[in-house]
Amino acid sequence: MIKKFFKRIIKDIVDKPSPNFITTSIALVVLIVLVGFIIVFGVGHLKLIFPVGSPLIMGIPLAVTFIILYSITLILSGVFNWWMSYYVSIENRYNNDLTYLVIAGSKDNGFRPAYVRAKIDIPILLKIIGVIAALTGILNIFIGSSLVPITVPFSLSVYDDTFIADPLVLCVTKNISDNDEPCQNLFQNRFNFRWFREASDVMINGYSNNLSKSWGGKRGVVKDERILMLAAVNNDSNSIYRFVKAADENYSIPIFSMITLCNGSVLLDESNYEYLNYTRSLINLTEAAANETLINAMKGESDKSKLDGRWIAEVTKLELEDHHKESTKLTLNFVQILPLDSLCLGSVTVVNPYYKLCRPIIDRSFVCYMNTRVEKVNHVKAACDNDNLCDSGGYSGDSGLIYSSPRPVYNKEIHDSLAIYNGHMLIPQCKDSSNDGCLDPHVNNLTQVRDQFIKLLRGIIASGVIARQKLLADMELGEKMTVETVIRLTTGVILEG
Repeated sequence: MIKKFFKRIIKDIVDKPSPNFITTSIALVVLIVLVGFIIVFGVGHLKLIFPVGSPLIMGIPLAVTFIILYSITLILSGVFNWWMSYYVSIENRYNNDLTYLVIAGSKDNGFRPAYVRAKIDIPILLKIIGVIAALTGILNIFIGSSLVPITVPFSLSVYDDTFIADPLVLCVTKNISDNDEPCQNLFQNRFNFRWFREASDVMINGYSNNLSKSWGGKRGVVKDERILMLAAVNNDSNSIYRFVKAADENYSIPIFSMITLCNGSVLLDESNYEYLNYTRSLINLTEAAANETLINAMKGESDKSKLDGRWIAEVTKLELEDHHKESTKLTLNFVQILPLDSLCLGSVTVVNPYYKLCRPIIDRSFVCYMNTRVEKVNHVKAACDNDNLCDSGGYSGDSGLIYSSPRPVYNKEIHDSLAIYNGHMLIPQCKDSSNDGCLDPHVNNLTQVRDQFIKLLRGIIASGVIARQKLLADMELGEKMTVETVIRLTTGVILEG
């Protein structure tokens, strides 16, 4: 019975003049489905994501455009054909050659068929349907733009089971007998330039949402301000690792573990860092000397729109823990730059005829601790929508692995490059709401300034890890590692309706 039913349908489609009831009904169903398709993707319930350069980026909009256009033409032509046939059968005055030609050409498109249908003597409503059916071709202009390709960074997930891991120890002394210092210096010098290039954008705008996607860890927990980044080799700025899981429980995936803490934070436990042996003093100034260097740096500034209300981290000490060379201690004061006629709730130092330096009433030295170490874990996550879901499996924090220069550890070289006011750091002002580690204009809350400064340091150190990844990729250093799962985020093209 089913076979006979389909045979009859096919016979009707073939034998009856088109358009007929069956083909028009199919076209109506297809049109409804495609309109629903565009609506679903248009409101964001589902997304069509393709790699950059995929032929489907152009193919799908073209196919949807053609099918919708043909379906609309078929439906309207069918309605016009039926109505015209009906009027011809009941009204003798429509029984003429021109009317027969119009009925025979009911599927024709263009301005000439529209003109002919408007010219013949038929009811006005039927004329309107006929003209619209003839002009459906111009809908191509509007339907063609119904699916718009939009390039979005880190929107496409790529699955694999391998990635190129950081070798950690870079200088295997093949040609330099027992001394690898020249090799270390070669890497470090190239690294310093790359790190400055990555970190300078952070110092100008704060760190971007794209940079923060590259790390995981308990970012939102004040008690443990630690971030974790996969120790990988990667020179693609449009690609990050979202999830990597080892093939067994031996914790074989290397990660960079970075912590940034400043005293005064709620529930801050800095005991692990304040008693380290900071034997190397990279910067050591009295507060009076630091104040004098800052004043000298500010004397030439006259552009009020540039510095009005901005905050500076006035650095008095920069110390390096010299045993592991993984921890840095930064001692500083927060100072606000204000016009001479502005109110200051604290001590004031006049810099020039345009500005004064305002030290808040809570005038104390802040101490920030930074540590960058390497560990191995079972799995690591990044780019999480919820910070609490970004923990890495098997992280202990008890012991670190040995890794050689270049190290993304905050040091004198990167400090001198970024602290442009005689060794003092101008905290960036937010220009984009998605950026962090920067301050909104005219912020006067010292706690908020400190918290954003912590994030600024975090962004600077994370940019150092990115710089190391790119340097190793350029020098083709790395070890291919086979794991259970690798999910990499890269730039994709989203079709939106």
